Amino acid sequence: MLEALQRSVDQDPEAADRVSEQRQGDGSDSQPGPTSGTVVRVGVVTWNSGAHLAACLDALPGALGRYWDRTEVVVVDNASSDDSASIAAAAGARVMHFAVNAGYARAMNEALDDPTAQFLIALNPDTRARPGSLEALVDRLATDVKLAVVAPRLEHPGGRLQHSAHRFPSVLGACIAGFVPLRFRRGRLGERRLLERFSDERHHRFGPVDWTIGAVHAMRSSAVGSRPYSERYFMYVEDLELCHRVRQAGFGVALDGTVVVEHVGNASGAVAFGARREARWLDAMYDWYARTNGTARARAWALANTVGLSLKLIVLRILSIAGSSSADESKAQSRRRLARYHLGKLIGGPTMRESTLRSPEAGAPRRILGVVAGGMHSGAERVLLRDLVGARQHGWDVRVACGDGPLVAALDEHGIERLAIPDLRLPRLPRPLAVMVAALHAARAGLRLRRVARDAEILVINSVNALSVLFATRSRTPVVYFAHDVLVRLDRRILLRIVARRIDMAIAVSDWVARRLRVLGVPTEVIYNGTEFPVAPAEPADPPCLGISALLTPWKGHEVLLDALAQLDHADVVLEIMGGAPDKDEAYVVQLRHQVEALDLGARVRFLGHQADPLAVMRRWTIAISASTDPEAGPLVGLEAMSLGLPVIATDHGGVTEVLGAAGRLVPPGDAGAMARAIDAMLDDADARAAHAKAGPEIIAARGFTLEAQRLQWLSVLDSVARSIPAS
Repeated sequence: MLEALQRSVDQDPEAADRVSEQRQGDGSDSQPGPTSGTVVRVGVVTWNSGAHLAACLDALPGALGRYWDRTEVVVVDNASSDDSASIAAAAGARVMHFAVNAGYARAMNEALDDPTAQFLIALNPDTRARPGSLEALVDRLATDVKLAVVAPRLEHPGGRLQHSAHRFPSVLGACIAGFVPLRFRRGRLGERRLLERFSDERHHRFGPVDWTIGAVHAMRSSAVGSRPYSERYFMYVEDLELCHRVRQAGFGVALDGTVVVEHVGNASGAVAFGARREARWLDAMYDWYARTNGTARARAWALANTVGLSLKLIVLRILSIAGSSSADESKAQSRRRLARYHLGKLIGGPTMRESTLRSPEAGAPRRILGVVAGGMHSGAERVLLRDLVGARQHGWDVRVACGDGPLVAALDEHGIERLAIPDLRLPRLPRPLAVMVAALHAARAGLRLRRVARDAEILVINSVNALSVLFATRSRTPVVYFAHDVLVRLDRRILLRIVARRIDMAIAVSDWVARRLRVLGVPTEVIYNGTEFPVAPAEPADPPCLGISALLTPWKGHEVLLDALAQLDHADVVLEIMGGAPDKDEAYVVQLRHQVEALDLGARVRFLGHQADPLAVMRRWTIAISASTDPEAGPLVGLEAMSLGLPVIATDHGGVTEVLGAAGRLVPPGDAGAMARAIDAMLDDADARAAHAKAGPEIIAARGFTLEAQRLQWLSVLDSVARSIPAS
């Protein structure tokens, strides 16, 4: 039972649904029509859900069928930073605005608050309801006066079932989930207890259930009132509380498995709470359980959960010793975290009852210490710096430990306190000696940070090299690894494997990076880099200008791009190389300049060095190039180019393949000839360049690759780790 409930956190009330098929026959031919007094009130709550909202609202007339002419649609904008409100207004919905994010329950109550409405529908913003689907749910309510809440069967976009109906949590359910082997949960036990993976049949028919998640709730207002949800809860558990309350009052709650809704899933919950989703949901669940059943029974529930999870950890340990796959370690990490959480509730007792009526920002950690391996101010450091500036704007105290370099001036410019530590990168020495020196530097830095880290509520490690400080700090402060790294070098993989258990959460800038972290059992959230958007578009120079923005270090592929430039049919094309060079790569810069001379490209290549405003430079480019020979973890420069409407040519590996889409072309890494042919083809085809240019901003907007969205998710994950993962 508990496992099913824990997984349902990913199907939160702020996530949404699309109807994937019309209601099928269930043995009843009754199709009551609306009476003259029938009124349906549809409520939609949006928090930065603009990417889905238009499709949701456009589908409602067909979904409500003959009820549509007596329906009012109200959209509550929960202080969105996107264009949700204007989208809702353009669709003809009545729009209400909250100045701050008031939470799902309060906002939905405002949306549904109409004492004259007979039926209420709570609907999430990424729903696409097919014709007749919501009409079928209202029909159920119209024909059964004792039915208070009815919900559809939910399916993932690919058609896989989502387990959205559950029994109320209980000690018995926790014991079954914790102690009964999987093979014995099949059949009648699984169906009766609505155990996940063993209750599929129950989700395909109409019938009573204890409670359903609030992705789509059709309700009878006379049974639930015009403000149905408990505003004690900011998000999560308000759906369970409602179903329990109406069942206690003698009304019914049902799942209509003959009506199918496709659940896109976890739209705003992931942004609001990130990795904190699970703990946030359990906080609310314990609060509800203790208030409903008393603290003693809640402690018994916590005990059953703790012991059950501990038993499973023992089994996983045995499997690990027997040579099971690394996936078991990832599962063990998750269960250890949950077991610590439930143990904390068991010991805490009275603290189970605590209201969750607060926004994600309300209790945010106040002290963050960022740790950077060196002092460069390139892509990874730029991303960290702007996120820390955003954190400080939200009231957090921010400090950064780093070595000497341009980053120090940038921190000073933004008023962020800097703590001096040695450079943690490998120095320019023979490899064995370099490793020894780097280890000494890491020890010194760790000792320097030991006391400081204790004063922080969250420790943000900004590169794999900086993880070496964890050997010496031994702090109880939760650790977040901000993973922008290309994890292809053996020494980096070894370091990460050694310290993996010390990392409470990793934030990966692409799924490419996340997959490699999860193999090591590191809990990982993917948050793609964001860029300022919208911005003034590019104004390409004449003659055409190619541009590359990257550190002058060998794996960035500058020498490949120079060879490609020499092979171009367009002899008038200019190349601008923007970016500084690490001290250890001075010889590489000299090599590039010699290559320019050897290829007779001196009049066509400009070395710009580090630029404080890279977008100002990029606006004059015709094509942006990413020539990296090793995979890019997260293509910040590519996203910046896309936001400007610049076509992009990039090497076909790493994170860039996940975001580029129709905004450019991919070429094999290290292949100067393929790069030259792609550049020539793009320069020759003005229509193709225009199509790529148009696609870039569209992708940024549609997929939320914006600075604000990235920053909100980032802060949410920090909050989640500081609050929900006990240090050990």
